[in-house]
Amino acid sequence: HSITKMSYLHFCSTEQYCKRVIQMGENPTRVINSGAPGVDNILNMELLSIDKLEKELEWKFSSKIALFTYHPVTLEERDLNKDIKFIFGVLTNLNLNVLFTYANADFGGKTINRNIEEFCRLNPIKYKVVKSLGQLRYLSAMKHVDLLIGNTSSGIIEAASFRKPVVNIGNRQRGRLRGKNVIDCDLDNLESSIELAVSDNFKRNIRNIENLYGIGKASDI
Repeated sequence: HSITKMSYLHFCSTEQYCKRVIQMGENPTRVINSGAPGVDNILNMELLSIDKLEKELEWKFSSKIALFTYHPVTLEERDLNKDIKFIFGVLTNLNLNVLFTYANADFGGKTINRNIEEFCRLNPIKYKVVKSLGQLRYLSAMKHVDLLIGNTSSGIIEAASFRKPVVNIGNRQRGRLRGKNVIDCDLDNLESSIELAVSDNFKRNIRNIENLYGIGKASDI
């Protein structure tokens, strides 16, 4: 709120966010719905083909593959070791192939990353971990996988542009608007949420969704 009140121009990523800023007393003529800048990259970057991506990652994509990014929630007092092992159990039960990326540097991130490394060593054909895919490879992977799992903002903002199902775990993205492609869950209903996300009916329902965060023209404003 303080940053908003000190600012003169306001570039918001959705129409609803514009309304919130205006409700705070800001001049509507200086509040612009630009969309999220991150969506621009999807249109402006030449994404890698699946063959090129497989070559760079040294890992083969196959059926039922998920892109997994899970960050610690710093204000929650949870047993991260227990939680991440529970998630691995669900992924194993559902026979998913998974491309993992590292958690961020917040407290608990090292615990998550260590567990991911150990899990991927169990079956390198089905599981691959990359510390950082970088923007090009990450967006390319998002294009080619079947779904996203985790609690990262890219599942809320960018994934809708690819019409990809997203299983969003926990409260880390609480307060962000989300499209119909996002299924919010906790660990207790994670398995059923993933099953719903990969179902033909769910994929049909999100086939023609529009991204709430814009069409990739934020930099044109």
